[in-house]
Amino acid sequence: MKVELASIKPNPFRDFTIDPIDENHVTELRESVKEFSLLPGLTGRELDDGTIELAFGHHRLNAAIAEKVKVGDIHLDDFTDEEMVRLYAMENATQRGASPSAMAGCIAAALKHHR
Repeated sequence: MKVELASIKPNPFRDFTIDPIDENHVTELRESVKEFSLLPGLTGRELDDGTIELAFGHHRLNAAIAEKVKVGDIHLDDFTDEEMVRLYAMENATQRGASPSAMAGCIAAALKHHR
């Protein structure tokens, strides 16, 4: 589905004070965005009110917005809150490995979900 990138909301379970956006990674991704436009891999859900929440791909989204990409594709599914936490954790594990902020972010997301 094509959407206005600036309208996409972050995963509600990601705490950016614990797992902030890595600006160095965004800078690296901007080079790919320049070459290929928006990178694939944005996945999220659409809420009943039409709000789109990103499950993962926050660095890719930030890179695309920084490169002035206005509209891009996002795969949408009816993800539950639990699935949003799991997808975010899976992406961190596969893309960012054992970085302390990624691991702490996953733990914080799980705790936020179970409150």
